[in-house]
Amino acid sequence: MVRNRTKACDRCQKSADIMYRIQVDKSVGWQLVCHDCWKILSNRPNYIYGGTWKAHKR
Repeated sequence: MVRNRTKACDRCQKSADIMYRIQVDKSVGWQLVCHDCWKILSNRPNYIYGGTWKAHKR
């Protein structure tokens, strides 16, 4: 059985089935962001990538 799972982006609240776990400010902590927000935030100097969340697991 396949479940259709989505999550809301911590930045823009857009739902997506692939999210990126990132940290851009230690005081905020880890965030799950959509692809559009990830493209913007990945250029920040304190950017840390923490993995990819996918709705459809193997």
